[in-house]
Amino acid sequence: MITNPRIGDQYQIWYRESLRHIPYHGHVGIAVIRSQNRPRNHLIQTGNDFVMVPCGNFREISGKYDNEGLDNKKNSTLISFLIMARFGK
Repeated sequence: MITNPRIGDQYQIWYRESLRHIPYHGHVGIAVIRSQNRPRNHLIQTGNDFVMVPCGNFREISGKYDNEGLDNKKNSTLISFLIMARFGK
């Protein structure tokens, strides 16, 4: 299980057996924001959805995500909004 993801790398959301009924279990996405303070939740993009995943609940997959078919301008605007909401800047 990964606790410190690298931004832009591809990961699979993976919960323990008793929590596998949670939505997005098994989905693949890229790390968008990595938390360094508590709570240790990381932002993962799966297709057009953004999912906050608690630390240690995803695993690494070989290969890189190609960003094909994603609206990068829309994504950067959302990421900026999330950062401003978190840090108040």
